[in-house]
Parts: sequence; C-alpha cells; structure tokens
Amino acid sequence: MSGSGLGVLWHEDGHHVVFDPNRDPGPVLPWLRQTGVLAGFDAMLPLSEEGPVTRLFEQVIAARAEPIRHHYIAAAAEKDRL
Repeated sequence: MSGSGLGVLWHEDGHHVVFDPNRDPGPVLPWLRQTGVLAGFDAMLPLSEEGPVTRLFEQVIAARAEPIRHHYIAAAAEKDRL
C-alpha cells in the first residue's frame, strides 16, 4: 500500500480454520461451499455438479494432513498528505 502512496493506519493478517478434521466423514465440498470461503471459485469451476473437478477436489481435501484455513489480510489506509 505504501508503494501506492497510501499511509497504513492499521493492518492485520492471520487465518481461521474453516475445516475441522474431526467432523463426520463424507463429502466436504457441499459443506465448504456454504462457508463462503470458495467465493469466486464456484463461478470459474463446476463445483456444484458431480464430475471430475469435484471428485479431484474431494481427493485433494481427503489427502490433507492439516485443516483448511482461510488466510486473510485486512487493512485501513489513507492517502498520504503532502
């Protein structure tokens, strides 16, 4: 932001776990789509229909050792005063 001429007033970055690995087994994608964490991806990929993309997605999720996390950066900035 500072490279764009903005003065950073506040920033925070972190993550929230959005997938509990101890939840009931079964397809993850229907549940994950309801969280909003895939916003935008469903417009680019056919995640709401059964097919090779959803099967691959479920396989990748099942093979993960760590929970799914939503990483974020939030900031407040203002235009630098001259």
